[in-house]
This record gives sequence, C-alpha cells and structure tokens, in this order.
Amino acid sequence: MIYICEICGFIFNRLGEIEECPACEAKHIRSATEEETLRLQELLEQE
Repeated sequence: MIYICEICGFIFNRLGEIEECPACEAKHIRSATEEETLRLQELLEQE
C-alpha cells in the first residue's frame, strides 16, 4: 500500500498497516490518492 505523510509530504510504499512516517516519525499518515501514487511511480522511474 502507498502512504503519504500529511506533515512532511513523504510518499512511501509499505506492506500492511503503518503507524508513523519513516521520514519524520509523525503519526499523521494516510493512504495516497491516485495522483500521489502516480507521482511516486514517476519518481521511482527516474532513479
């Protein structure tokens, strides 16, 4: 599942539930929207 942090904007992929952002450790995360998911895919393709 792809998540986004509402505090720092970090987009990340994790299996299962997650409780905090791996970048800033904030607990304000949610499932990414389709647009945010596409943005992550584009970033990963650039690597």
